[in-house]
Amino acid sequence: MKSIRRQLTRELLGATFALLGIGLLALYFAARDAAYDQFDDALRAKALAISTLTMRFPSGVKLDFSDRFFRGFDDRKPRDFFELWDENDRPIARSESVRRANDLPRRTGKLERPTRWNLELPNDRAGRAIGFVFKPNASRLRDRPNREVQLVVASDREELDETLW
Repeated sequence: MKSIRRQLTRELLGATFALLGIGLLALYFAARDAAYDQFDDALRAKALAISTLTMRFPSGVKLDFSDRFFRGFDDRKPRDFFELWDENDRPIARSESVRRANDLPRRTGKLERPTRWNLELPNDRAGRAIGFVFKPNASRLRDRPNREVQLVVASDREELDETLW
């Protein structure tokens, strides 16, 4: 025969563990979203820095950028990657870390709402990328239309994955 005390204890323990599990799960997902947001903000900052160095000249679009400007974009130990395309989908510039590999996947949103996604990087590691279209600085072109260019910046997500684990 079941006692009321034993039945109440079991039900209370079950409800407590269920609520605790739900709370911990919600906490994990909130922390995961915050980590992704911080990583995406860092990617966006790198992309905006590259976009401000992109200029349109009468001869075309040029990037006044050296991979040494940002650590990680060089080809010694590549952790960051970028590629820039013109309005005709021709590559304008790419980081040294991309030069030996295929193009980065091209997914772009607007500057205000860039596209973000996970991908496999050219060095066969897991990464995260951000892409958007923008109009480069054209201070010397007054009578020509300033067309948009596409930029994709990607980073190795090893540290992000370690944080999430």
